[in-house]
Amino acid sequence: MRRSNTKEKLFHAAVRLFSENGYHSVSMREIAAAVGITEAAIYRHFENKEAILNEILAVFKRKLEGYLLTKSQVDTYIETDTTRRLLQRCIGRFTEEDTLFMIRAYRIVYMEHLTNETAMNLIISHLHDATAKSIRYVLDKLIERGRIPTLDTCFFSMLWTQSMFSGAVVWLSHYIGGYPEEASAAEYNAVAERLVDMAMSGKVP
Repeated sequence: MRRSNTKEKLFHAAVRLFSENGYHSVSMREIAAAVGITEAAIYRHFENKEAILNEILAVFKRKLEGYLLTKSQVDTYIETDTTRRLLQRCIGRFTEEDTLFMIRAYRIVYMEHLTNETAMNLIISHLHDATAKSIRYVLDKLIERGRIPTLDTCFFSMLWTQSMFSGAVVWLSHYIGGYPEEASAAEYNAVAERLVDMAMSGKVP
């Protein structure tokens, strides 16, 4: 088994085990056994269990960053998209390739954020603050162009972010509990469309 391939398998085995059982309940021996190598062999790829968790969090953050609209993207899309389409781009929808990893990593982050500073910073600085900042830029540009009514973009971007991540947590709990994926996805999308409608009408609670 090639070294790079083994490391990748160990990474994904750890993601699965941490998300199912919790980081602190999983041993290095269990991770190694999941891919058919000895516990000693795992240390050729990762210094310790914390190093595996740190890599999971780093990959999760990098993938999340890819889902946020940058200023340059917004400046391009605002010239070509309808207002609704641009607002819909602010809704985090994982690609099929990323879905299972993001679901599992999302669960790990929420399980560990009270005891792990990196996970806590991911929730505060990225899941909430960076997302709200990205959405606020979209709203401000649309107001500047006269395409949506004037509204408190600071408040609404935070409302949008909190609503979407609350919906994602509910979707996650449904997924883990075996709730039909189509039904939970439909609920998530319904919340998203209500937010889009609010932005377009300017009628924010």
